[in-house]
Amino acid sequence: MLKSWEENDLIFPSSRGMRQDQFNIYHKSKTLIKTAGLPKIRFHDLRHTSASLMTDHKVLINVVSKRLGHSQVSITLDTFTHLISEVQSGVAELIDSLVMPVEIELHPNCTQVPELQNLHIRLSPYMEKSP
Repeated sequence: MLKSWEENDLIFPSSRGMRQDQFNIYHKSKTLIKTAGLPKIRFHDLRHTSASLMTDHKVLINVVSKRLGHSQVSITLDTFTHLISEVQSGVAELIDSLVMPVEIELHPNCTQVPELQNLHIRLSPYMEKSP
């Protein structure tokens, strides 16, 4: 006799609403990937992909850590350091765009100095004084 549906608020429940057995999930994923004509990918690689997408989209590391089920943020940092370091270069560019360059007007005689002929600096909106 089959059990009836039992609601457990799961995203991918079994046919009866229960947690799926990891063996079944593994085999179902391999079948779906093959049927879809996708390249072979390990099920665990999806976890890494998820972490990569979150860090690429600037999701806070403590949120990424919680989504991955890590007990401490340090575990996430240790595991995904290479992803986080890739984001670091973007942070430097962001800070630069927020505070630099500063716009100034040069005295007309300054254009006689070759190094200053193409100098254009503008004040970031975050640095402007309020009236």
